[in-house]
Amino acid sequence: MDSVVEATIQLIEKAGWQALTTEAVAERAGCAIGSFYQYFPNKEALLIELADRHLKEIQQLVNEFIARKPPQDPKAFTIAVVTLFFDLHRQNPRLHQVLTSDLVLPKDIQDKFDQFFILGEQWLANWLKEHTAMGARADIAAQLIVGTIDHAAHGVLINQADEENTQLVFEETVTLILAYLEQSKT
Repeated sequence: MDSVVEATIQLIEKAGWQALTTEAVAERAGCAIGSFYQYFPNKEALLIELADRHLKEIQQLVNEFIARKPPQDPKAFTIAVVTLFFDLHRQNPRLHQVLTSDLVLPKDIQDKFDQFFILGEQWLANWLKEHTAMGARADIAAQLIVGTIDHAAHGVLINQADEENTQLVFEETVTLILAYLEQSKT
């Protein structure tokens, strides 16, 4: 099954979801089409497996980030969080686009993604309460910050901007968030 999933990711990265066929996946994975159908009765079943694995990979990276005890200094923290988001979006950007923009995921899978974002926003809100002057505004600030970083990362990485533009958007995103955090002191 792993070879089928990996073949699917490779084909999505190369040509996108619309061009993906079960026959092409089986061929790339080096298995018979009958073997493919033993694991996945159709493309949608494969999509569910891809989404579930993608979410688990993202959760693992975020959990590792949190376990490393992120910096307490707002500037170092902001750089670390923006780096994390950009790194998450660098991995298989076309797959990420398919899972977050191109297709409507089944409700239970979408709920898992939504819950993951909510937990991330709550964690960020707690960090903001502890390390900035956001106070009661930390919850909404966390939503704005996560949304800003996510949108910036999507804009340059999923659209496969060149490295110079990616770096510029990264730097501007950090500057924007730091200015937002700085104004909260007043």
